[in-house]
Order: sequence, then C-alpha cells, then structure tokens
Amino acid sequence: MSKPTLEYIEKLSQLGVGHRALLRACAMSRLDNDVRAFDLFSGLWWPLRQKSPQAPERESAWIIAKLYCAFPLEHERSRRLARELGRIARAQPNENLRKSIELRFDQMLTANRSNLEEHLRWALLTLCAHQARKLDWVALTDDLWKWNRDPSVKTRWARDYLGLTAPDEPDHMNPSQSQEPPQNEKGDLEQ
Repeated sequence: MSKPTLEYIEKLSQLGVGHRALLRACAMSRLDNDVRAFDLFSGLWWPLRQKSPQAPERESAWIIAKLYCAFPLEHERSRRLARELGRIARAQPNENLRKSIELRFDQMLTANRSNLEEHLRWALLTLCAHQARKLDWVALTDDLWKWNRDPSVKTRWARDYLGLTAPDEPDHMNPSQSQEPPQNEKGDLEQ
C-alpha cells in the first residue's frame, strides 16, 4: 500500500459537503475547467506530491477526487473494484443483467486511462445500486497510475472479477517498488 495514496484518500474523506459538491460537479471534465476546483484539488494533492514521488500522479488523483466525491463508499482495504463487480455479476439471477455487467467490465479493461473515468463511473454506480458500502480507494488510485504502463494491473483486475484471487492476496505492488515513470516538474507523466 502506498502511504501517500492513503494520505490522499484520508484528505478526500475529510472534505466538507460544499467541497465535495464542487468536485462532484466536475465529473468528466478536465482539471483546468474550473478555477475553484483546481485550487481545491491542488491544495489536497500538491503537498503530498512535494513530499513524495510515490504520491499519486496528477491525472489519477484528479479522477479519484471526482469519483470519491460522487460515490460515498468508505475506504476498506481489499475491497477492490473488479472483485466487487465480479461478486455482483455472479449473484445476478438474470442472465441478461449478468452478461451486461460482463460486457461493460470488458470495455473498461480495454479502455485507456484517458477515457477510463466514464467506465469507472458506471462501475461505481453499479456498486452503489447493489448496496455496496466500501471500496479500496487506495488500490484503485494506484492502479490508475499504472493503468496504461503495467499490463499486470488489467490481468489482476480480470482475475479479481472472475473470483480467481484470494481476498488476502496482495492487491497491488507498492509504487515505490516499481520503476517510477519519468515526470515533468508538475508531477505529470512525460509522454
């Protein structure tokens, strides 16, 4: 688990109603679309990024901030998104609904991170519609960071969805154990 990522999630959990509404209203938008949201996000993220290069990079952190504020799921380690979606799909007595969830999950796995937010919103809506109360936000944040550059993330998501991983199996490699991608002075990944 990445300690800076956990700190980031804890900061998000402490936001007041107004700040959550501001970030929630930025769904599917770029960071530079709203000055107030930019300032709020920067105040949450930048101090962590200055302290540690293992803090989530900006694009992933921005997506998570908007999702966290839109979906009131409490953070709980090992409640990984793909695993929870798989449980919901397997529990469906309606085969058409089960196949629909599977199709949307497959679409999410093949998406690039740049268009992943829409798929994640669907996934979180699905969890909430099925009374899910908890999610491993740290694992989700760290996975987003590695989404386009580490194929093992998508492989683990597929295994989680199919129920092929044990609940106590390590959810993700700590970003400090992986080779850090090159970044510019803003903390963005270099292309």
